[in-house]
Amino acid sequence: GKVPLLVEIKHHAGAKLTSQLAYSLLKKYKGDYTVESFHPLSLYLFKKNAPNVIRGQLSSGIFHKNDLKSPIARFVMKYMLTNIISSPHFIAYNSASDDNLSMKLMKHLFKPTLAAYTLKTQQELDDAINKGYTMLIFEGFKPEL
Repeated sequence: GKVPLLVEIKHHAGAKLTSQLAYSLLKKYKGDYTVESFHPLSLYLFKKNAPNVIRGQLSSGIFHKNDLKSPIARFVMKYMLTNIISSPHFIAYNSASDDNLSMKLMKHLFKPTLAAYTLKTQQELDDAINKGYTMLIFEGFKPEL
């Protein structure tokens, strides 16, 4: 409980089961924590069962045919339309791939709090700040702000 946690909920065993198991562990943690996931169902389940937990939608805007077989599912995920039901508190976006239509629409229509991931150099961090990101997820260096 001494440090805040940023926990990525992966969904290898299924989003519902993984989210339930993660929450059962996290509610025992005495400190602050935030959850984030690429899977909108995880965020929806946290919204429904733990609305006080801050939720972040991870995205990169890049989906391949192997990721999602249905063209409709790819469209919905690419343009983050699931945010209507999952109501994330922030969008964590791969800042290296954010110069695309889905991110431009997201910024314009929803004006979300933006987190840039995963920044590995000071230049990437500076670029993310210049693009309007207010939350910065970095690793491997000590940033100069």
